[in-house]
Amino acid sequence: MRRRCRRGCALGALGARAEWTRQRPRASEYSHCALRAYVAETAGAAARFLAKADGPRVGAAGFVGWDTHINEGAASGQLANLLGALDLALAAIETNMGDACAKTVVAVVTEFGRTARINGTNGTDHGTGTVALLVGGALRGGAVIADWPGLKQAQLYEDRDPQTNHRSARRAQGPAQDHLRVDERVLATSVFPTVPSHADLGSSANEEVYP
Repeated sequence: MRRRCRRGCALGALGARAEWTRQRPRASEYSHCALRAYVAETAGAAARFLAKADGPRVGAAGFVGWDTHINEGAASGQLANLLGALDLALAAIETNMGDACAKTVVAVVTEFGRTARINGTNGTDHGTGTVALLVGGALRGGAVIADWPGLKQAQLYEDRDPQTNHRSARRAQGPAQDHLRVDERVLATSVFPTVPSHADLGSSANEEVYP
């Protein structure tokens, strides 16, 4: 039996994609409870598969429906519903990975951000800067890693978006390089060819998030 000591999982959350499948309806078509149950069940099933000794080392899942231009609502609304579902998905992964969770990294990434200001329909529009989350037993967590300029008018990108840099992309590269041991040259030339190196960013993912 092939020994598998390092595992990874990616959830494509916080992003927005237009395509949907019949098996995965829009988040707005679910009740709050139904959406959370569906996402948790799906994430838990994937985790059980990844946790098997002969299972895959890497898995990916798309959690779409975050293109919330209207009625976001952090306390009650689309965003509250989606964040609640994401929370349960991460909990289901932790539970169902079992002992393998100690060797696991989960990356929650997005393809773009949102505007800094609320629009006229209590939502936000397509933006630039955003966040990425790394969780899992293989990480030294409990930290926020960012260059945060603020949200004043002069600090926004093009007077509308939170500023962005390449750190989110580097966080996605970190698990591939430092956890899964993918060759750095392959990552630099084929996977992240336009992203600056750790040295260019002035920090090391190894030092920041790995024990």
